Amino acid sequence: QLGLFLGLEGERRGMASGANVLLTSENAEAWLAGRDKAIKAILFTKKSETPGLWVRVADAFATQVDFGEIRLGETALMKRFGMSESVLPKIVAVRHSPSGAAENILYEGPNELEKIGEFLQDAIGGGTVVVELRREVETLNRELRGLRAEVVQEREAAAAARAEAARIKLGQVGQVEAARNSIKTDLQQAKANEAAALQRLETESSALREALQSAEKERDAVRLEAHLLRSVRGAAVVKLTGDNADAFLSDSAKPLRVVLFTAKSETPQMWTDLAEQKALSCAFAIVHHTEAGLLKRFSIKEVALPHIQLFSSSSEKEVGLAYTGQLTLDGISGFLRDAVQGGEACVAAR
Repeated sequence: QLGLFLGLEGERRGMASGANVLLTSENAEAWLAGRDKAIKAILFTKKSETPGLWVRVADAFATQVDFGEIRLGETALMKRFGMSESVLPKIVAVRHSPSGAAENILYEGPNELEKIGEFLQDAIGGGTVVVELRREVETLNRELRGLRAEVVQEREAAAAARAEAARIKLGQVGQVEAARNSIKTDLQQAKANEAAALQRLETESSALREALQSAEKERDAVRLEAHLLRSVRGAAVVKLTGDNADAFLSDSAKPLRVVLFTAKSETPQMWTDLAEQKALSCAFAIVHHTEAGLLKRFSIKEVALPHIQLFSSSSEKEVGLAYTGQLTLDGISGFLRDAVQGGEACVAAR
């Protein structure tokens, strides 16, 4: 009885049971802003209670997906997502790209646990690209089944032709030769039709395989880009290598990127302190002298270490702006402050 009471009390306050959240105008923004899981799945429904299928889906993917539910009475949220009563029920997956932009992906399949699960896995793995590819694959599969049905029909027509020829042979002995020729023609046509259908089947299969390979390559590239971005944003001071240097220099999450080239094997404490002070405006990285490829790339000799290079959104990746002042916390901090406030022109004037 206590469990039943708590469940009803949760519904009264606007919360669905289990892993599913009943969204309202009061809690929707905070819920949508969360980044704890790969995607968020929202059910738009006319029902006043959570459908059992949605509860099973939420339980099955609770560790990977945040589940929410918007009912017909929430007109503002319905309008925000472009929903109307006539199209309900609908499922939308909300996925955030590595740049932070939200991507709404509409599910257009049947109300089946397996199909909805495949949709969510595709949305997690690659977003709209993979979801659209699966739709194309399903369309091609339907076409392939149609082609196979045509082949079966052609074979059945050939069998019927042979049966009809046998009947004619028994009933009209004088027309045996004509019947034989007719059967031969029908069989040749049936074989030709079957060969054409099989050729179409092979062509469609080949195109499908190429599309799948292309989608897998694109998915792998997106995953690699996301991995590199996470690696250069996850630490106060990023250790640069040949693998992640381009991702760090191209990342525009912060106005400035500052790189220390050093002969030391450990990160100097002063550099760590600077990274903490300027964390809101600058991204900090370090290149050790053992990264010969990066030293060569930026035309820095080991005898010139330590060396500090500043990169802004307007700087070329390979050039940047060198710091030539004293290697003190105040000196470097002032250099970075001028760069944030007035850019390279202000630093040069200083």
